[in-house]
Amino acid sequence: MAASDRAAERGGLRLLGATRAQVLRYVVAEALAVIAICFLLGAVAAVTPAIRTRGVAIPRS
Repeated sequence: MAASDRAAERGGLRLLGATRAQVLRYVVAEALAVIAICFLLGAVAAVTPAIRTRGVAIPRS
C-alpha cells in the first residue's frame, strides 16, 4: 500500500476519535508485525537450502 494511502488511513482514524498516541501505537505495532513476518520468511529462506543439502558433499575447487 502506498504511503499516501496510509496517511489518509491515519487521518481517518484521527477523524474517528483516535488519539495521537493510539495512532502511533497502531503504526508501531504494524511496523513490528511486518518486521516479524519478514524475519520469519528470511529465516525459512535461509534454513531451507541448508536442510535440503544436509549430507551432500560440496565439491572443493
